[in-house]
Amino acid sequence: MAKRKKSRPSIEETHGTQVDAMMAGLHESLAKELGGDRIRSQDEITKRMIGIPVPGLAFRYLIQQDVLPLGRILTINGLESSCKSSLMYEIMRWHMVYGGMALLLENESKDSPDIRMGVWDHNDDFLNKKSRVVQTLYLDDWQNALTRGLSACQDMMTVRGGPGRSVPVVFGVDSLTSKMSEEGAKKVVKTGHTERGEGRTVALKLTEYFQWLPSQLIDWPFSVVCIQHLKKTKDPRTGALIRNKPGGAHVAFMETFEFEMARGRDIQHVDDGGVNLTIQTRKNSLGPARLKIDVIFRWWWEDDPTTGVRIQKHIFDWDDASMNLLIGFAKDKKTIWKRVIEIVDLHPKISLRKVWSRELGIPEDKPVSYAEAYRMIERDRPDILLELYKILGIRRRRPLSYGQDYLSLVNAKDGGIPTGIPEPTLFTPPLAESTTITEGLAAAETEEDIAAFSEGA
Repeated sequence: MAKRKKSRPSIEETHGTQVDAMMAGLHESLAKELGGDRIRSQDEITKRMIGIPVPGLAFRYLIQQDVLPLGRILTINGLESSCKSSLMYEIMRWHMVYGGMALLLENESKDSPDIRMGVWDHNDDFLNKKSRVVQTLYLDDWQNALTRGLSACQDMMTVRGGPGRSVPVVFGVDSLTSKMSEEGAKKVVKTGHTERGEGRTVALKLTEYFQWLPSQLIDWPFSVVCIQHLKKTKDPRTGALIRNKPGGAHVAFMETFEFEMARGRDIQHVDDGGVNLTIQTRKNSLGPARLKIDVIFRWWWEDDPTTGVRIQKHIFDWDDASMNLLIGFAKDKKTIWKRVIEIVDLHPKISLRKVWSRELGIPEDKPVSYAEAYRMIERDRPDILLELYKILGIRRRRPLSYGQDYLSLVNAKDGGIPTGIPEPTLFTPPLAESTTITEGLAAAETEEDIAAFSEGA
């Protein structure tokens, strides 16, 4: 029997093999010059998309991720009294819930310890053991404190017997341009007044510092959260809105997320209150930007069970915000709403800010609050949560579990993208004495609106 001729490889196969060999050679050459760990494939980069779990579907939708990625710079901007510092304290809380710590660089000399205590639930461990506040005098102070803080944490994590990269550390800068440079301050003392050019000095120092900062976060479980002040004006010729932030434009190039906050309706009772906030992603390097959510920042008074002292507590009601997000699609994004109610039937009573659902076992004659209904999904029906991720475009990332070393996830053999049902978070629902705050902030809807919602559901 005649031997079959061995087929020749196609030109595509031959060329592909040659290109692969070239890339392997290029990798080796660059690794010798720069270090092997700095030359990475797509899979190796994807494995480093690791983050802190965040509470609630609403914030996950806002950032289009189910975790807050670590090793990143975030900025929060807004007009005065838009609760920018409060959101920074909340992000710090998430890190500490997952075994981390927080360093606040307080540059405005108007610290808000009461709000911080309230957001952190008067947790003495968070307030006095897992966090510190640095009161700065100059721009150079906070840059020096952040630089030394990063270096010290890296050294303590890598020392023999240390915790490794299992401690998520968040550094907060409040705010970026509140202080003059040390050089400028000395001129004021010497001359008795400011001089032109200090603004350019501050912008230059920020530009150069933010050119250096991102490289210090690579492969470390760190977050840097910076607050900026926003000034809105209109172009006198076109009427177009102009958004100005002091400190130069370079910060915007280095941030992964930029959140813009706006204050809405307030409500005040004798012992409790709240404010409706809108948060928008002005920038999202990991997904679509310009997404918005509404969240109620709530506070109330209660007696400390140990001391009897009257204390004030504060929460961002992410549970209420998450259900409100879903219900809001019925008016604004009907295509998404149809997909939502295919997954879970939701029948809102808008004026009461309540909802009932057969799928969740909530009777029509006994609707529950938005927050309570959402907690049923988060706590008891992660299968529903997973389907909602799909229609809302929320990417799944690997969460850093409590006490887990960041590098253990980097070096894991899996593909880097979680599969299966989402794991429950460590966040617990607030134990609020007041149940009327969200009802007081409920949108005023007509009976026709409610009927339209019900027909859609």
